[in-house]
Amino acid sequence: MRILPARRALVSLFTAGLFFGGCGAEQSTPAVPDKTVPVLAFLYQGRSLSEWRALPASAPAEDRAAAAFALAALEQEPTRCIPQIVALLQDPDPSVRLAAVVATERLALPSREAATLIVRWLAVPEEPLRRQARLALGAMGAVALPVLEASLGDTRMLVRWGGLVALAQMAKGGVSAAALLAQVKTLAGDDPEASVRLRALFTLPHMGPEGLEATLTYLRGNSVQVRTEAAASLAQVGAPAVPALAALLSDEDEIVAALAAGILGDIGPAAREALPELVQALAHAGVVRSNAAMALIEIGQPSVASLQNLVEHADKDLAATVRYILEQINAR
Repeated sequence: MRILPARRALVSLFTAGLFFGGCGAEQSTPAVPDKTVPVLAFLYQGRSLSEWRALPASAPAEDRAAAAFALAALEQEPTRCIPQIVALLQDPDPSVRLAAVVATERLALPSREAATLIVRWLAVPEEPLRRQARLALGAMGAVALPVLEASLGDTRMLVRWGGLVALAQMAKGGVSAAALLAQVKTLAGDDPEASVRLRALFTLPHMGPEGLEATLTYLRGNSVQVRTEAAASLAQVGAPAVPALAALLSDEDEIVAALAAGILGDIGPAAREALPELVQALAHAGVVRSNAAMALIEIGQPSVASLQNLVEHADKDLAATVRYILEQINAR
């Protein structure tokens, strides 16, 4: 097989899959990739990790870029390569800087200096580059929180939006972002850009119990669009949102109860904890009953035992709904 020249190999990697799926708004952030770069393996074979660490700044650009990938693949102690990655993030060659951003993500590099350099990429014109910056910031952990805090107050829409995406990724990874909750709530309610408000709404439920509670309040909004967006944000949270949603099934506001049942259906089998409340919700008429029925179907076999004693219920419509649920579960 013919081997591409080093620089061409780097360009091929950037354009043929490294940023696949980078356009549009992420509803969930991809996991950090494995520390392997098969396309570039031939570039660092034959050089030890210590040789890559010692690569001089005067080395060719393709070697400097390859060094970033080699460190991402070979380094077991990320803190040891912070100075080198930070230097590569400031390299005069754009391909080297890009390689360093990718390496930062793959190493989950705990460096505020690196985060300060990468946050600038949130405003570049090219979405694939912005996406890589978001992924890198989201993977860096608590050390990047001050940088993300500043990004949420930036005057540029792309920086605020990108900071929210990175913050959600970080929170999903278990990093506490409670200190930024007030800012995110403000963006969700008051930002002049609709895309930022929506992105903040999708970030809130990942920010612990208070963030989840704040998201639930949007189910009571005056706008159908806002209610729908809040429902979508809760559905992508999954199991952590189930107890709060189960409590809403008995809400006096029929729309809130129906939305809660619909979200539990979107969550699917992970909503099993809400089975008692969903069965009780079948006593309602209209859309609440319909959505609860669909949720029980999505939960599947665990729903069956709770429904058997309702098959001959005196309420004929309820009994017919229960039989339909059981038939659908059985058909699946």
